[in-house]
Amino acid sequence: MPGSIDFFVMKAVFTQQFWNGDYLVRRPIGEWQQKAHSTFDTALSDNDNTILAAAANSFALLLVKCRQTADAKSLCQSQKRAFLRTDPELAVQPHINLGRIAARQGRWEEARRHFFWQDKGLSQNRVLVDRQTVILESSASLDVCTTVCLTEGTGAYFNELRKNGNSLEPAFRALQEFEPVKPALVAETTAWLAFHTNEEKRLAGAIDNLVQLGGDPLRVLFLQTLQALKRKDMDSVLRTVLVLASCLDGQTDQLPRLASLLISIRTLMTENRIAPDQVRMIGRLPAVRSALQKLNDCEISAAFQGETFMYKANPEEQEHLDQTLDHMLRTFRTMQEPRRAMA
Repeated sequence: MPGSIDFFVMKAVFTQQFWNGDYLVRRPIGEWQQKAHSTFDTALSDNDNTILAAAANSFALLLVKCRQTADAKSLCQSQKRAFLRTDPELAVQPHINLGRIAARQGRWEEARRHFFWQDKGLSQNRVLVDRQTVILESSASLDVCTTVCLTEGTGAYFNELRKNGNSLEPAFRALQEFEPVKPALVAETTAWLAFHTNEEKRLAGAIDNLVQLGGDPLRVLFLQTLQALKRKDMDSVLRTVLVLASCLDGQTDQLPRLASLLISIRTLMTENRIAPDQVRMIGRLPAVRSALQKLNDCEISAAFQGETFMYKANPEEQEHLDQTLDHMLRTFRTMQEPRRAMA
């Protein structure tokens, strides 16, 4: 249903943690839509399912950012069904994206089913998608799925347990299953969740563990910011922000990573009831202001001005969004027909 609007009504217990490059620097809606549409058309003419999937995944994200969540869900479902028939490994990403949508709406049990793999949290390279076991042959796909299962899957599990008033220890134990494959990310995720559960000893232990594992120094700095926020130690928070910004200053290839760090720090400050003037003060620091200008990101700039930012498509943009959505849905429905499916 093109043009539908679906506002999120339930706030997540845990803020989403950052990953390298995971934050997509925002483009204007029209430009984003045009690129997704043209890439999708090129993939169709070249019979390239991988690029087709990437274009659809990008457009689904745009729909979510435009608060057209129902449309994004419809696209992900149609895409998943099509690729389960033609190229099952490509069905995993829309399956994960449906879990992300469920998590954003507070449906934690449903979200966890999309994030966690067959049987226990980790099951080698097998993913259960709509009762069909998909074998991940690509090392890149395997790495992404492991990371999502570890981070977002564990977060959904924590939220589900907390919502039902249960002990959170089963989720911490599930997290430890991933230590053999991603010890540093396990330590980071443990620290993140310990921060949200006010377990300062566990938080400190996880940070120490990350240091011993030779973890990324910038991630360590960020996690130490969590400790400072718990103590309301704004001097330490400001020092960390300046170090992060100065480390990445001038490295344009690192800007998406810096965006992730900045938006996470800003969100955490707000959730911990740091005064709005102090949030805005960080946005006015020369190093941060320079980074924000290079990012040219309306969402982050608004956040550091203490403003609420929401995408708003004008009538012409909305018409183009609807056309692209309809085009993609028709394509994936065609791919679900056995005699007309793409190879």
